[in-house]
Amino acid sequence: DANMRRYYLGNLDDEKYLSLRHRGYVYVMLGKKNPVKAVPITGIKAEPEIRIVNQKEVKSAQEGPVQYEIKAPAAMQKYKEGVLEVKLTVADGWYTYVDNAANLKTGFSPTQIKVQLPEGFETVGDLVKPTSQIKAGLEVYKGSLVFQQRFRVIQSAGEKQGLISGKSYPINIQIGYQTCNDQLCLPPVEEQSTVTINYIIP
Repeated sequence: DANMRRYYLGNLDDEKYLSLRHRGYVYVMLGKKNPVKAVPITGIKAEPEIRIVNQKEVKSAQEGPVQYEIKAPAAMQKYKEGVLEVKLTVADGWYTYVDNAANLKTGFSPTQIKVQLPEGFETVGDLVKPTSQIKAGLEVYKGSLVFQQRFRVIQSAGEKQGLISGKSYPINIQIGYQTCNDQLCLPPVEEQSTVTINYIIP
């Protein structure tokens, strides 16, 4: 009734009591502590596997619904071009976002492949990207995605810049992406990987 409301909430007709209307009550929920510690599940993650196939170094691993594979020439000669290939295989029902202004504006983390070559090597042309699709007005990637970057030994390089025949040189690759399906989006993933190239003089 009105008296009970006035008792618990204050005098509703007096404006000076308006700030006192809301009063806090403490509720204690009794229970038992779970003896088993919760373990967060972030998806499948396998240690990278490295192998040599058809004179190419191949490195592969998996993170959640995305499996990635990196291929690079096992050996490189001066004046010859090589191709670094990064293949992302996105599981059915999942997709990643294209690196463009619209996707960045919406807050999604785009799919990015960044290649850092050792001193004495240079890229040839831009990174070749796979074909995208449109989903809900945004550009996305689905299925098997192949990114390729051509590169070569700088023509003026070689021994003058410290390249030594028979020595291996690292190529650092940064792979970034965010996967979503029709129900949820997983946190962005950033993978750092390295493949090596043996420099040889024919």
